[in-house]
Amino acid sequence: MEERYPYHDTDESIDIKAFIFKNLRYWYLYIFFIFIAIFIATFVNKFTTPVYKVSAWVLIKDEEDPLKQQIFNGSPLYGNPYKLANEIGILKSKELTRRALEKLDFEVSYYKEDNIISKEIYNKCPFSVVFDSTLEQPLGVKFITGFISDSLIYVDAKAEQVVLHDFSKGVNTRLLQHFEFTDTFTFGELTGNQYCRFRILPDFNVLSGISSKKKYGFLFNNKSNLIAKYRGFNVEASKNSSILQLSLNCTNTDKAIAFLNKLIDIYLIKGIERKNRIAENTIDFIDNQLKDISDSLSYSEDRLEDFKTSTQLMDIDYQSQKVWERLEDLQSRKAETVVKLKYYNYLKEYLERNNDVNELIAPSSMDISDPLLNSLIAQLTSLNDEKAEYSFNSIKDNPAITNLEMKINDTKAKLLENINNIIKIAAISLKDMDNRIGEFEGRINKLPKRQRELLGYERKFKLNDALYTYLLTKRSEVEISKASNLPSNEILDYAAPEDSIRIKPNKRFNYIIALLLGLFMPAGIVYAKDLFRNKITDKSEISRITSRPVIGQIIHNKHKIASVVNEFPNSLVAESFRSLRTNFQFLGSDTGKKVILVTSIVQGEGKSFIALNLASVFTQNNKKIILLDFDLRKSKLKESLNIDCNEGLSTYLGGNSSLENIILSSGIENLDVIPSGPVPPNPVELVSSSKTTALIEALKKKYDYVLIDSPPVGMVSDAFILIKSSDVNIFVIRHNFTPRSLFSSVFDDLERRNINNLNVVINDVKYSQTGYGYGYGYGYGYGYGHTEGKRSFKEKIAGVFSKN
Repeated sequence: MEERYPYHDTDESIDIKAFIFKNLRYWYLYIFFIFIAIFIATFVNKFTTPVYKVSAWVLIKDEEDPLKQQIFNGSPLYGNPYKLANEIGILKSKELTRRALEKLDFEVSYYKEDNIISKEIYNKCPFSVVFDSTLEQPLGVKFITGFISDSLIYVDAKAEQVVLHDFSKGVNTRLLQHFEFTDTFTFGELTGNQYCRFRILPDFNVLSGISSKKKYGFLFNNKSNLIAKYRGFNVEASKNSSILQLSLNCTNTDKAIAFLNKLIDIYLIKGIERKNRIAENTIDFIDNQLKDISDSLSYSEDRLEDFKTSTQLMDIDYQSQKVWERLEDLQSRKAETVVKLKYYNYLKEYLERNNDVNELIAPSSMDISDPLLNSLIAQLTSLNDEKAEYSFNSIKDNPAITNLEMKINDTKAKLLENINNIIKIAAISLKDMDNRIGEFEGRINKLPKRQRELLGYERKFKLNDALYTYLLTKRSEVEISKASNLPSNEILDYAAPEDSIRIKPNKRFNYIIALLLGLFMPAGIVYAKDLFRNKITDKSEISRITSRPVIGQIIHNKHKIASVVNEFPNSLVAESFRSLRTNFQFLGSDTGKKVILVTSIVQGEGKSFIALNLASVFTQNNKKIILLDFDLRKSKLKESLNIDCNEGLSTYLGGNSSLENIILSSGIENLDVIPSGPVPPNPVELVSSSKTTALIEALKKKYDYVLIDSPPVGMVSDAFILIKSSDVNIFVIRHNFTPRSLFSSVFDDLERRNINNLNVVINDVKYSQTGYGYGYGYGYGYGYGHTEGKRSFKEKIAGVFSKN
């Protein structure tokens, strides 16, 4: 029993080896794309405006908040985990950026025009622009400036859809549809029109070293745009430390360095300002207390002096002195308690009026060290800092903020309750002191009248004096603290030009990307070309569709002659037919008599060309061959052999001709031909008649091989009838021509019909240096004098994108 070949369904996996061979065939495409990609990368590297990264480093210290100094060292909230996040929020705040930009002259940007590149410059422009802030100025319009002579300059500007800005009010006023300005003037001269007005002042230090042919440009920037632009700097915290790195990507390092350095200076100043505000609030509180005490002190001092003068009584006895000292001590303690009680009342009123505790007078400044009070103030401060951080980085109505507000209100309630308790305790303490003072005063009342009066005057005076001295001491301490205020944080490194890093264009990275694109784009084109092309271009595609063997591959016939084996026996195409003949020793019946049917899927695949040259190559082995042209509808053999078709198979099968009359000599030794004859009206009926089978049997007895040129199986059913009488069936597939889907459908049909002995021959395979076609591996190592036509590099590139 003849071996059955199972049908293989199409496999979509990629044959890596075949894919590599396909790409090797397009080596010129790789050279082209790599050259183009490298050229583009070089152009980008040369003409892209460089972008640099400049950085500065700031150390954030834990003791930044005056409310947390010294007295809170034992608090579990010391070293607030939100500290860095809060400081980052302050650094990136709009207010800090605005204050930094106000100290810098960024409202006018200057550019150096160099062919197609416009490079921003800072502090290196040969002139400066002073504009009239009382008049509207155009935003973003580049004024091109050049030098006509040492003192004469020209300015030219033109733009559409221009926004006019009032710098005095800081607002955009209107939109101008078209703006145009041209003028020639001298340095220092006022120029402009109804939409702009400015002067250009020379910088002789820079001007002396430039060429008169150089062109420069300048444009105006409003503050809001500058703030939006420069707030884009990045702040990152170093791992496991409180060091912040401020970095800004820029096209002009000098300008970016100036901004970053000014920003961190303003940041440190802002920290000192906060400390100073707290100190000033403390001083104001003490000054208000001093105003009340100073009047009482002055009055009591005058009364004491008057009494001593009038009575000439200057001292009291020892026992009275001891009582007086103890009374004086109680009064001093009472004075301190009174001052602290006033602070507690201030603290209570402040918390009831304000939510922000950042400017609260520190308890430490009033010698108050109550641990619970300090802990609650620290907790309230931390919660406010956390809320500020969430507010900076969160959307509106964030549930986390609502939760924090609840915690803040709860902490504030606890703090107020604690303050009320402290006030009650202080009141009780004052009452106790008053009772004890009253006791000592009772003992003093037993003294002589003059001594009692003297002690009364001295007591009032010393009480006021103690209060006054205590407040003055505290005021001096706060003044000293204010004078010695230093930034809580520290600048580790200012931004510097030598620390700048070029980030764009990354030349090495661009060249690597260019090289990868130069490699992957051709591969992608080859893959896409195969993916979207419904043509058989690879032997592996046939193997994925069917396991029927490919017994030969016929080289492209560049000679344009049908009988190429007979006319050019030493050509590569003739050698490929001899290789096909060799493969026939493994095919056919045991008798050695072979009926070979040659057909194809569709018209134009070269089945008649294969049949004629296969017959010719068999004759070279001294075999007697007859070629039957069963393509009764559209014969090609009659044209190839220049045969008269008045008689042939159609007339023989129709009973109008004898066998002897239709067998003709082809002009090739040992090769006879039976032409198709005139086109019949009923070709299928003629082919399916019993005379067809009888004819083939009769010819098998007379000839070594009977070759049948059959119509395409994908168009008519004649071939299916003739297959029953054949020993070997050859299906001709034309390289890059036969539809893949149709081939798969036809072979699926053949498998279902249980038709055996099916073989495939690939026709019109293009020769290349890597083998025939897409890696068929069909090469000889000798060429029989064959020289294949060469295409130019341009033609090869164009051929890749042409439609096959």
